[in-house]
Amino acid sequence: MSDAPDNPPRRPKKFVDDFIPLYDPVAIIDHSVDLRTILGHLVAGEPCVYAKAGEGEFRTALGFAACASTHWLLPGMAEHMRQSLKRFAVGRDSRVYVALHEEWYQQEIQPFVVEHGLLERMHWVSQSIWQRAIANFALLEFVGYLKTRQTWQYFLPKPVVVGNVNHVPLAESICGIQVQIPPTDCYLNYYDILRECRRLSEERPRLFLFMAGPVSELLIADLYKEHPEHVYLDCGHIWDAMMPDQSMLDIRSSYSTKRSDSVMRLLEQVYRPLFREHWESKEEMA
Repeated sequence: MSDAPDNPPRRPKKFVDDFIPLYDPVAIIDHSVDLRTILGHLVAGEPCVYAKAGEGEFRTALGFAACASTHWLLPGMAEHMRQSLKRFAVGRDSRVYVALHEEWYQQEIQPFVVEHGLLERMHWVSQSIWQRAIANFALLEFVGYLKTRQTWQYFLPKPVVVGNVNHVPLAESICGIQVQIPPTDCYLNYYDILRECRRLSEERPRLFLFMAGPVSELLIADLYKEHPEHVYLDCGHIWDAMMPDQSMLDIRSSYSTKRSDSVMRLLEQVYRPLFREHWESKEEMA
């Protein structure tokens, strides 16, 4: 499948009524893996990966026009994503966890997974690990652990936050280093971002937190190939709701179909206050 600009990006339907599934997405997922599993690796000083084969990643690999809300398909991205997803196929018993998209575009996704031999070679996990961690307070445990100095007896030097200016409070609250990226279409700056992450990966072991949309998987795959001794976690949009640019009205509007009222209350009353003291730093950076 070409990435050439003269080949228009594909725009398939979310659902096809007559599609016969090649596998049951729910059945192949290891539901025992959650954020506490990843936290356990952190406590034990064990390297691991949490990457996503979510809607945005598959939209990129399959050459869809809009990969995600802040990323358009750019030349080279589709093939780069296809190769990156294959790089995560290191075994179902590995600590390379790959979150599988279970909903839309299955008529496109499932043939890709089967054709490339990923079905049995990936350690598939839930795409809702971060979201569920809000409600069961695993995310609170995770943040609390990151904010303690005990973490860095294993993960020295400081953790790395790969995100845009809105994520400055996160980096500061965990005493981290930020690799700042553009808020949209950061693939245009891909090799500059990768170069900085590579430089930081020379000091080990490190914890890397990624908030770069589908580009996170490209970075994780390239870095993991060279430095598998680190911890690489794609955090998706989980921190966005706790940063200063998001009002609770914005969050409720954006996630109303995905998050219950009880989760919204937890975000407002429990999680956002964890970072509020660092919000002014983001304003100074703007």
